[in-house]
Parts: sequence; structure tokens; C-alpha cells
Amino acid sequence: MKRVLDPEQLARPRTDGRRLARLLATAVLGAVALTLVTSAMAPPDFVDRDLVVNDSPYDVVVEVSQGQGTPVLGLGTVPQRRSIAFDAVLDQADSWAFHFTYGGEEGGTLVVGRSALEGDGWTVPIPRAVQSQLERKGLPPSPATRT
Repeated sequence: MKRVLDPEQLARPRTDGRRLARLLATAVLGAVALTLVTSAMAPPDFVDRDLVVNDSPYDVVVEVSQGQGTPVLGLGTVPQRRSIAFDAVLDQADSWAFHFTYGGEEGGTLVVGRSALEGDGWTVPIPRAVQSQLERKGLPPSPATRT
């Protein structure tokens, strides 16, 4: 019959240097992995408010991106001769490219640096060139709406 408390089972195994080094390396790698995962899961930055001013006779659809070939964020439609404030806009970093369309037709793009946007209080006037581009394409102005 086997004894319940065998002295060999109670003895602690001797730790050699390799086992301790592996344990330490595993702990360091785990900490690095945790840091990488945590930073990758950080929420994106947002701009509180971006005001788009439309002095044209067109209801202009506005999108923003970081530049050509980057994902586009649709902001919405800014009615003719009005201003719309878009809240909590995903931060586009150092370069903001605003894309303007009307009736499915390109009206143009305005690229603005972050510092210029901040200096202008995050206000973006739709360029007069957008209206000119849409007029050259023969597009009629948007129907008048009540205010």
C-alpha cells in the first residue's frame, strides 16, 4: 500500500537557470503582446464638430478622407445656401480631403491640412469651383426648399 504523504512528493523540484529564464521570457513576451493588443484596440479619435458651409444653389453631398485611395467617410448632404454641422467626425489625421458631388456628378475635392482646419474653427466652405464644375456639366440647381 502506498503512503499518503510520500516524502518524495513533498520535496520541491530544483529550479535550474533555464527554467527560470523561460518563465521570465514568457512573462516579457506576454507583457509586450498585451501592450500591442491594447494599443490596437484603442478607440479612434474624433473631431467634435465640423461645419460645412454651402453658398451654392446645389444640395451638395460631402465626403471626407485622408486622400486619394484611402477609405471615404460620408458626412451627408449640405442643402443649398445653408450650413450643416457634422458632429463627432472621425479624425482624418494631418490631411483632410473633402469630396463634393451633386446628382452623382463629381464637383471637386478640397484638400485641407489639419492645422488650417483648426485655425478656421473646423469650418469648411464649399469652394466656388464646385459650383462652377457642376454648372459646366449642365446640372440644374437643386429645387428650392422651405426654410
